[in-house]
Amino acid sequence: MKTKIFAMAIAALALAACDKNNDDLGIDNTKDTPITILSAGVADLSTRAGTPAGTLTSGSLSFFFNNNSGDNPRYVADCEKWTYKNGKWQFDGTGSDNQQLLWKGAGNAIPWIATYPYRHDKYNYITGEHGGMDEKVPADQTDETKWTENDVLWATGTATSSSIEIEFKHLYTKFSVNLTYGTEVDATQTIESVTVGETYIVRNFNYASQTWGITLSDITDIKALALETPNYIDANDESKGTYNASFEALILPQTAAPKLTIKMSDDRVFATTLTEQEFKSGYQYNIKLKVGQDKVELGGITAAKWGEPVNGGELETL
Repeated sequence: MKTKIFAMAIAALALAACDKNNDDLGIDNTKDTPITILSAGVADLSTRAGTPAGTLTSGSLSFFFNNNSGDNPRYVADCEKWTYKNGKWQFDGTGSDNQQLLWKGAGNAIPWIATYPYRHDKYNYITGEHGGMDEKVPADQTDETKWTENDVLWATGTATSSSIEIEFKHLYTKFSVNLTYGTEVDATQTIESVTVGETYIVRNFNYASQTWGITLSDITDIKALALETPNYIDANDESKGTYNASFEALILPQTAAPKLTIKMSDDRVFATTLTEQEFKSGYQYNIKLKVGQDKVELGGITAAKWGEPVNGGELETL
């Protein structure tokens, strides 16, 4: 028994000596180890149709690893699919995306791009080889169950080890229309719908260079989602009052003068056009409206980064 224990001790010492020799020789033991995604999150997910804020714990994401060297830079894998299951993000080698990325060793700094939800077969577009990706928001956004797939998240970074942490942000713009009733409005009347018109619903985005293309197409009215619980004008201060109705839409980042059309339950229709201004990626804009008996009065527009309280940053008073 003593002989066996002694032999095991000798083997352990030999292994330690081998590791030390590798360290002395500059041999990287992490080279060719599989990439691991430790976590994926976003600062605010509360507008993604009820998805809790914070860490993503469902669905699948796309991960692209850039071997950006030489005359013909290419990504190591066309598109790596990762799915959240059993309490962690795991490589999903199903279908054509079955090539797992391996770490190239210490001393490397390799750019990566990630998108959520998973976008299969879009490798050549997202990596910029085909000039970017044509992003499109749906014209009818009234189905709350579709918001998770329509609200695109994205992230970029540089890997310096085989372990990756992803901090996503929103690619599109959140457009909120918040309405109050004037005293002369019949209390039995309700707002049936709000549409956001005169905005582009298709625009090219280059994930590799992080730039929006100048080519825009398809001006279409967007039918906004009615929120079951109207938003407070300031989520941190309820004393500032509530809205009688709130609607929310995803629009593409652009410079536009949106036309808002409000339809009442008695078939009355009001329309008003905002002053042209820039709507930025990853920002939320709150438009205040007051509904009267025969007209709609515009209040102001406030802006903030998506997920932050909209308690200031007034752009204009209309």
